[in-house]
Amino acid sequence: MRPTYTNKFYNWLLLACTFIMSAIGIQQLMAPFEFFSAYLNYLALTASALFALITMLIPGLNGERYSRIFIVITFIVTPLVLLYKYFTTLVFFNVNLSNYVLTPLFYICLTTGVILLAGAIKFSRFHIYYHTDDGAVLLKLLGSFLIIRLITQLIEIAYFKTILPIPIWAIIIKLLSAGSMIYLGYLMRKLEFGLLWIIVGFIIFFMYGIV
Repeated sequence: MRPTYTNKFYNWLLLACTFIMSAIGIQQLMAPFEFFSAYLNYLALTASALFALITMLIPGLNGERYSRIFIVITFIVTPLVLLYKYFTTLVFFNVNLSNYVLTPLFYICLTTGVILLAGAIKFSRFHIYYHTDDGAVLLKLLGSFLIIRLITQLIEIAYFKTILPIPIWAIIIKLLSAGSMIYLGYLMRKLEFGLLWIIVGFIIFFMYGIV
């Protein structure tokens, strides 16, 4: 099997990470859940780990791209979402969710993500400009996920009368934000300064959570 990355140690390390996170994710998926919209979060994390593992093991598949997406989603986006939730609930609702960001696991996860992503770029077999395409794929995936999750939430609100409804204006903003991410992902190849547009896409991603 040809290693996905040029450094064999890093390749085996990343394979181990994808395998462990896949196993943890499958275990979480088997646990009981109350709302499917929350279950989707575990489903997305598990799918990214499994897809990265499969593409790294099978020759001819784009293991680099999907392993980098796995790193970003699992070890970087997830901690940043928790950090974002901590600040927004503190500022807008005066609720201190310090347990989200004061655990060692939070910092271990984020540090691991930065190290793994740096290694994925350093030991890549492709030019660094190729990685902007990874960002375009990631934006399209995140935007699609947000739309699916919003639709699921709306179905749950209609079915479970105890859940507070989402205002129409908030639904429109959420749909526009998710749609903008998908559209930006498709435009990435035509635009210059790819990294800048990836950052803009993630700003839109976090704006989605404000409303």
